[in-house]
Amino acid sequence: MGKILAIVLVISLSVTGIYDFVVIIKGNGPGRRVTVNMNSELTQWLEENLEKNDLLLTPEYSMNEVTMSGAMLYCGWPYYAWSAGYDTNYRAAQAVTIYTTSDSETLKKTVQQEKITYILFEEGSEFEQQECREETIAAAYEKVYETQDGRIRIYKTTE
Repeated sequence: MGKILAIVLVISLSVTGIYDFVVIIKGNGPGRRVTVNMNSELTQWLEENLEKNDLLLTPEYSMNEVTMSGAMLYCGWPYYAWSAGYDTNYRAAQAVTIYTTSDSETLKKTVQQEKITYILFEEGSEFEQQECREETIAAAYEKVYETQDGRIRIYKTTE
């Protein structure tokens, strides 16, 4: 009886393992992989123009050209810092202020206080479910980069 039970368990575990393996292979097939273009114009610009101590404010990105470029992000995707024990609520609140304010003095004061050297604005982006506004940023800082499709613009906050 023990041998029969052992054989049934081995067959059951093997079949479920093979099934899981097939699901993984099919789920990661062509057209379903997460890929990042590391040779994009944006990635190259970031690599060539940002210094090691530059701090880039972005929308809450998880995995894309910006995060994979190695640039130091002010916020990025909050889960990573939060899970390491950092207070992500403070930085999120500061980022909301920067992205949504209509007061250029508030913008400049917050950016200087947080030592942010570049602000990335992506068309149609939101931060903490609040629509990002570019007008104040564009009036206060020089635009130093724009993608060919105009979707992403970067502003330099220092001289």
